This record gives sequence, C-alpha cells and structure tokens, in this order.
Amino acid sequence: MTRIPQIAIFLSMMLTGIVSAQLATSFFTQADPKYSALVASSEFEKEPEIDYFTAQLPGYGGYELIMQGGDSRSWIEVRYAGQTSNLQSEIMGKVNGQFPAVTNGVVEWRGKIINKVFVPQVIIYRMDGSDPETMKKIESLVVIALNSGGDANLLGVVAGDQPAQAKKLADQNLK
Repeated sequence: MTRIPQIAIFLSMMLTGIVSAQLATSFFTQADPKYSALVASSEFEKEPEIDYFTAQLPGYGGYELIMQGGDSRSWIEVRYAGQTSNLQSEIMGKVNGQFPAVTNGVVEWRGKIINKVFVPQVIIYRMDGSDPETMKKIESLVVIALNSGGDANLLGVVAGDQPAQAKKLADQNLK
C-alpha cells in the first residue's frame, strides 16, 4: 500500500470521528415512578392529607432526575452534585391543560458524544393535561437545558405531539 492511500484513510477516519462527535444524539431513560427508587410517598402514611410522591429516576453524566407529584399532578426536577432545580411553578405555568402530569414513561437526553462519552445537555419529556371543557388530553413536550455547573432551566414547552420541534429547540442549546 502506498503512502497516499494510507494518509487518505487516516484523514477519512479522523474527519468521521470529528463529524460524529459534533452531531446531536439521544439516549433514553425511564420516567415511571413504579420502576424507580421511591423516596417519599403518601402510600407510606396511614391518613395522608393529599396524595404525593417523590421518586428518583435514572440519569446520565452525573445528573439525577427527581419526579415529584401530588394532587394528580407531576413534574421532573434535575439534580446535579446535590443541587436540585426548582422548575415546578415555571413548568406548571407553561404546560397546557388542567392537572398536568408526566406521561409516556420516557425521558429523552439530548447531547453530544465527546471523546467517546455521551455528554447530556438537554432533556425532553412528555406531559399531558386535560381540557377543562372537553376533558380531552392536551399534550406538551417539556424541554430543559442542563447547564454547566449543574443548574437547569426551562427552554420551553412545545404544544402537541411535536417531537421534531422539541428536538429543534433542544439542539439550538447544544454546545
């Protein structure tokens, strides 16, 4: 084999690695309290005043997800290095419908593979509420940025079943 094809193969492999490291990718974890570590629950009390629960969900890259719920509502908070986000009121204020709750049982983690390691930067998960007049389901996709230093912020809520729109919003935040 001559030197030129070897160099071409090497450059091709290097460019492929560089390009693939720059592409957004997704991994998925469960978001179902039944399959998670239940940290607190009204089920543990004899006569609870209200139904509630806190469940620890699987995460990536040092991030933990905490699903909290009560009074037929639920949401996900992000924890990193012992610091927990406080996104409940912002999420609940933007998700459509009454009694919004996490549904679908899946969290999508958007990020990049850097040095052969997945680095999560955004999560996307589904919430449903109900129309107060028709009682029909109203779907939303919640998009949360995972910022350096471990804090998280709500990037937005995409109305309806529009995963491509949610991914587009997520990917605009990738670094």
